Amino acid sequence: MMCATFVLIIVLICCCDIRRKVSLNFIFLVLFTITEGFLLGSMVVLFSEAVLWAEGANALVSLLQNWLYDLTALSGTIWVLYWTLFLFALLCAILRSRVNHQLIFLPPIKNVYLFILIHLNFYCLLMDTQLILGGKHKYSINPEEYIFA
Repeated sequence: MMCATFVLIIVLICCCDIRRKVSLNFIFLVLFTITEGFLLGSMVVLFSEAVLWAEGANALVSLLQNWLYDLTALSGTIWVLYWTLFLFALLCAILRSRVNHQLIFLPPIKNVYLFILIHLNFYCLLMDTQLILGGKHKYSINPEEYIFA
């Protein structure tokens, strides 16, 4: 199922004729939605709680795509926060190998780490959406290219 999803993504991105013809683009979008649904369903069976949190964050990003504030000025801050979280995870991994693992990765610390990481990804997705569809920046996509966007 993953191979079919990747093939459909490549076809939708690379083939401009399929992407722009009304009947073909609807057919390929339906096929992509079905394969993505099966892929997500199989992931929910394996990783139920993590996938539900990720889907909740994705739904929140989808709702807030038309946010009024410009987040592109915060790109440096988001980059620094990503590095801080990476170094914290590296430190926890090193200390976990040296100390009893139950002292370092307590569930509340892990949940706080995941909460911060989800929020950073949320702001990163919002920032990328504003860069693509904002229109005020150097790189933007025409609204007619809704499948590519």
